[in-house]
Amino acid sequence: MDGIILINKEKHITSHDVVYNLRKILKEKKCGHTGTLDPLATGLLIILFGKYTKLSSFLYNDTKTYDVKILFGIQTNTLDVTGDVIERKFVNKIDNLDNVLKSIKGEIEYYPPMFSAIKINGKKLYSYARMNIEVERKLKKSFIYDVIKLDDLEYENDFAYLNIRLKVSSGTYIRSIVDIIGKRLDFPCTVYDLCRIEIGDLKLCNSYNLTDIINNNYKFIDCYDLLKIYYEIVKVDKETALYLKNGREFNHSKLKDKITVFCENDIIGIYQYVDNKYKALRIWN
Repeated sequence: MDGIILINKEKHITSHDVVYNLRKILKEKKCGHTGTLDPLATGLLIILFGKYTKLSSFLYNDTKTYDVKILFGIQTNTLDVTGDVIERKFVNKIDNLDNVLKSIKGEIEYYPPMFSAIKINGKKLYSYARMNIEVERKLKKSFIYDVIKLDDLEYENDFAYLNIRLKVSSGTYIRSIVDIIGKRLDFPCTVYDLCRIEIGDLKLCNSYNLTDIINNNYKFIDCYDLLKIYYEIVKVDKETALYLKNGREFNHSKLKDKITVFCENDIIGIYQYVDNKYKALRIWN
C-alpha cells in the first residue's frame, strides 16, 4: 500500500505507538512518520506508507503551528507537566505579558532541553537527563513567525494559565520557547498542554484518529499536496518522465536548489541543482 495519511495523535502515546498501531490495523509493514510529537502533545502527524516512506528524509524546513497552554507558577525538569517540579512561585499578577510575547517574534537562540532526543556522544540527551547528568549543548536557532494570545490570563489556585498560538520554524522546541517566556516575565512556567494544528498548509481539521482508521473512515492525501510545502514542483510529460526514471539528469533552468518532478499525480523524483543541471537525489519507479 502506497499512501500518505494525516493523523491526529492522541495524548499519552508516542509517535512510534501511532505507527505501530497503523501497521497492525492496515497490515502494512512499510510505515513511518515525520516530525515527532512528545507523548504529552496531541495533533498533526504525517504518516507515510509503502514507497512514500522514502520521502521521510526529504521532509524538512516546513513551518509548524501549535496551540499551547502555559502554566505559570511551577517549572519542571522536563519543561512540561509530565516532569518533576523543581521551582514554585506564587502567581497573583503577571505584568508586561503582551510585550514579552511580542519580544519572542523573529529569530531566537536557546539551548535545547535536556529532555530531548538530540544525540551527544552517541547518546540521546534524555538518557543523560534521567541520570541527572547535565550535558553541554550548542545554541539552537529557531524562527518565531507569529505569536497570538488566544485568551486572557486565567488565575486559579495560586497559578496562572495562558493559551497562545505559535507559528514556528521546523525543529523548534516549544517547551524551550515557553521557558523563555517565563524567564522574561520572571515566573517559572511549564507546558500544560500542546497541540500541533498545522504543518505548512496541512491542517489538523483534515486528519483522522486511530478509530477512524479502524472504521475505514479516512482518505489519503496527494503526494503533490504534501511536497508542494517543501519544494518547488515541476511537471513533465510521460516521455520526459520515462527518460528521468532511467536515472538521467534533468536539464532545466535553475529554480531552487532542490525541486520535485511530477508526471500528472505521480512523483518521479527529487533533484538537486549541481553543475548547471538537476541531478537525482531519489527516483521513484
